[in-house]
Amino acid sequence: MDGSTFHDSSGDAVLSALPNLWGSIQVVRICIIKNNVPNPVSLVTRHPDYETIHRHLGHISDEAMRHISDNVEGAEKICFPNKKHICCSCTLGKLHQCSFPENPKRSSETLGLIHSDLLELPTLSYSKYKWVITFLDDYSSYCKVAFLCKKSDAAEAIKAVFWLQSNTTSHSVKCLHTDNGGEYMISELQSFLHEQEIVHETSTSYVHQQNGRAERLNQTLLEKVQSMRLEACLPDSWWKFAFVTATHVYNHTPIKCLKWKTPQEIFIGEKPKISHLRVFGCGAYVYLPNKVCANKLTPCSELMIFIGYKDNSYRFICHTQENVIFRSTQAIFDEGHFPRCLSSHPREQMPPGRLTPEIESSAPGPFGVDEPAPTLFSLTPAYPRSSTPPISPNLPTHSESPSPSPPLTRPKQFSVKIEEVEDDEDKDVEINPPSPLPPEAGPSQYTPS
Repeated sequence: MDGSTFHDSSGDAVLSALPNLWGSIQVVRICIIKNNVPNPVSLVTRHPDYETIHRHLGHISDEAMRHISDNVEGAEKICFPNKKHICCSCTLGKLHQCSFPENPKRSSETLGLIHSDLLELPTLSYSKYKWVITFLDDYSSYCKVAFLCKKSDAAEAIKAVFWLQSNTTSHSVKCLHTDNGGEYMISELQSFLHEQEIVHETSTSYVHQQNGRAERLNQTLLEKVQSMRLEACLPDSWWKFAFVTATHVYNHTPIKCLKWKTPQEIFIGEKPKISHLRVFGCGAYVYLPNKVCANKLTPCSELMIFIGYKDNSYRFICHTQENVIFRSTQAIFDEGHFPRCLSSHPREQMPPGRLTPEIESSAPGPFGVDEPAPTLFSLTPAYPRSSTPPISPNLPTHSESPSPSPPLTRPKQFSVKIEEVEDDEDKDVEINPPSPLPPEAGPSQYTPS
């Protein structure tokens, strides 16, 4: 065997090594030739390999290692192996989940594939809901939402949505794609899907990317909900109204994957009208029928908060009367005023004009919740808007001497109030269109929806 000799920086031999076999053991015999070396570190010229440099620099990537020799001093050119070996330390400490490419495949018919997911909200809604379950048609991107008090109600919500879709369209659901959540795996729902011959596809556990379309829909709707609710200064518990409105608006919005057509047009076959849309959470002067007014001196309208659309009508909350919900088809909207915002005030004046109804009929939507409401009115008041009714000319003004009679006070505004429920933040009630009660019951009330 050949030995090796090590030299110092001046070229003098300082160390020799001779390999040898001792039975089955290979040993190296080392002999010190020169022992007065001032810097022993310089005795050996090192040539670190790829693996050593990789560990020296904290397990850096190959791309970074290729720039080491050109950008640092004291490093020689690194020889990369033809076949890279697996670094166990990198695998244990640096492994990430790979991104999932978008699936270009789409369903070829309406309701051929439905994506669904469950979303939990941190606050109970106005109606004591905690969960939102979303449905997205893969072909048309038409979406529908349902609200749950508890996760075990998911099966009933899914069955109700599927039955409604089958009754309102000429198609039936062929496939349901969800994650592996327990709310989708209960025996009640599985039996229903088996009876209706609906294929149930599930994603791998903890791999939400395989249910990406439903996850993306949840994010889109939640972003709309937050933007609308925060602009109007509405409390967290009113998120349900914003979700219904966001769903309605989403179905009326052009989408790139549909070549800039709207989901409603693809799903129903008709271009939607958006002239009925209003700013969510804005103020609205809602017309009160004579039967709900206390007397002939009661104002014929009341300032309320617009909270969405329902069955070809608008929905409002009378924030001055314990948050009672009203439904009406007649209102004057002040879209620049948000009654819940302390810094917002009604506009002082509107162009002169009169209330002119322009009601248009529209076909009901397929889900019964998000169908477009009719275009209601071209609304302008006959006199400038103010917070109080105009004063009659025959009443005393500041320039006249005061009358001995008691000072004038604003007539008490009566509003229709119905069944009340307790809420942590507001007392909330939802009602349907007005129906007269017997005379002895006082002013007419709305029946619960």
